[in-house]
Amino acid sequence: MMNIRGSYLVKLFVGVFVFLLFLQVFLVSAVEVTGDYWITKNALPVERVPMSGVVTSNGLIYVITSDAIDVYNPVTDTWTTKTPMPTSRDHFGAAVYKNKIYVIGGYCDEANDRHTVAVNEVYDVVSDTWETKTLMPSARGEFSVNVFNGKIYVIGGSKNRFGIEDIGFESNVNLVYDTATDTWSSKTPIPRQFVGVAPYIREGVSGVIDGKIYLASWGTTDIASWGAIEALTLIYNPVTDTWSYCMPISTFALNAVGGVTTGEMAPKRLYVVGGNSDGTLVQIYDPASDTWVMGSSMPTGRSGCGAVMVNDCLYVIGGTNSNNTHVVANEMYVPERHSSPPPQPSVTLSNTISSPLPNSSSTIMYALVIITVIILVIAVTTFTLKGKKRKNVTSMKTFDCFHSSSNIDRSRWRSLS
Repeated sequence: MMNIRGSYLVKLFVGVFVFLLFLQVFLVSAVEVTGDYWITKNALPVERVPMSGVVTSNGLIYVITSDAIDVYNPVTDTWTTKTPMPTSRDHFGAAVYKNKIYVIGGYCDEANDRHTVAVNEVYDVVSDTWETKTLMPSARGEFSVNVFNGKIYVIGGSKNRFGIEDIGFESNVNLVYDTATDTWSSKTPIPRQFVGVAPYIREGVSGVIDGKIYLASWGTTDIASWGAIEALTLIYNPVTDTWSYCMPISTFALNAVGGVTTGEMAPKRLYVVGGNSDGTLVQIYDPASDTWVMGSSMPTGRSGCGAVMVNDCLYVIGGTNSNNTHVVANEMYVPERHSSPPPQPSVTLSNTISSPLPNSSSTIMYALVIITVIILVIAVTTFTLKGKKRKNVTSMKTFDCFHSSSNIDRSRWRSLS
């Protein structure tokens, strides 16, 4: 009987262990939200406005403005300067491919005439030199720019500083620059049904996730009166040259910045940070579930700043606050569930991510462990009591048999006597 009970208890313990192991794996992969936080880093040496191009190459962050390049080293938390670009401009697009930074388009001030340009200049981070490349087919600024398979995708933008004149349908253009051949081509523009009769897309936050370009932006059917503004999140597939629509960004954020995590150190997400609506907002899009959640607020509220991901941490640099004052803040955002998070500051600038899922798998695991222990205690206690009951019953039967036998023997003895 003891062997049977022991075997059953061993199986029970093994089953519970496997169950807990499965729950741990499931919760870590699907539920765990351990909290994000911000760390203040060494600020920009001087004010740089506007922060049009912030990119990374070889682990360094390049802050490119109209008349300077400031280089930040995240490891040493120090700044240096490099050779500025030949054509002074702002609101351009910047993209990195093979240690070269391509600075495309933007707005230029010449003889009191502010206009868009089609300039395409490339910076070599190794030699600290600039080279002129083939012009963009049409001049524009404030567009989305991404790199996929050695090609630079320039999407949307404005032909004029305020986008009022002659925007037509060109504001939904999708141009591709081939870095190998130094040539431009056109791809399928943003479909009009996403934003109305006359789509106007600019200043979006975008990034490449699993070979697709995710673009969180806004559109309008009437830019002249700023009417019918609509928040958007679009997906472009460079392989099939097709567009699709997903859950719109939660809060419309003009002049917001952001980036995407790669999935190597933090889950694949699109991050939209700051903006004119609320300069502290952190909005996070999960492409797997097609949902938006809010992250820990940025300590320094601002818009028009620069942002770039390094090791799946988002660096937000410079910008302008709500008082229209330029800031030099450099703050690093550490996403939730980062596999190698930097040490948190003594005063933690963090909160738990708002999510439809439970806030912490650790809490759930503790509760499950406690419940499991209670179940085991009940099971063991039940088995023990049943064992004692069986033992008592067996003892009673033995006693009864012995007692009956004794009575029989006693009767026989009396009869013989």
